[in-house]
Amino acid sequence: MKNTKIGSRYAKALLDIALEQDFLEKAREDMETIAQVVASSKEFRLLMGNPVVNAAKKTAVLKEIFGKYIHPGTLMFLTILTQKRREIHLGTIAAEFIRLYNEVKNIKIAYLKTAIAADEATRTKVTTIVKDRFHCNVQLVEEVDPKLIGGFVLKIGDYQYDASIASELIELRKQFQTNVYKKGF
Repeated sequence: MKNTKIGSRYAKALLDIALEQDFLEKAREDMETIAQVVASSKEFRLLMGNPVVNAAKKTAVLKEIFGKYIHPGTLMFLTILTQKRREIHLGTIAAEFIRLYNEVKNIKIAYLKTAIAADEATRTKVTTIVKDRFHCNVQLVEEVDPKLIGGFVLKIGDYQYDASIASELIELRKQFQTNVYKKGF
């Protein structure tokens, strides 16, 4: 809970600064890059979480890694984070910033899971349906899961539509078992 509050507060602060100084799109790209680094590098997470390493050293490392690639406003934000000893929450802050960005831009993330890779026509149709249903911009995230056998599963926020053959087979199995026991077999 505490990490979520910290992440939310700092992400909101960066969002406000990015809106005010007109670098919102670049800040989103920067936070996506930072989120990827945090997720993929155990060494980076350990360094940021190490209380023995002082803020100046962590700031120097952040400038070395990100300095050439991110907006100066984002880099200043990272410097402030390390001064406040909040760098351990960098992954949470980045994820929360991206969520807030999507909220501001009215973007919904649609997760499409299919048994085989979706073609362009399917992507376009799914995107159009989601746009019409939720009145928003859509970011489609695709996943291939052969266990579905066929069909698809579409998830947007709390809404999930499961049209996979695997779920239909499970439902048929449940109905068969229920009906068999009722008939007295």
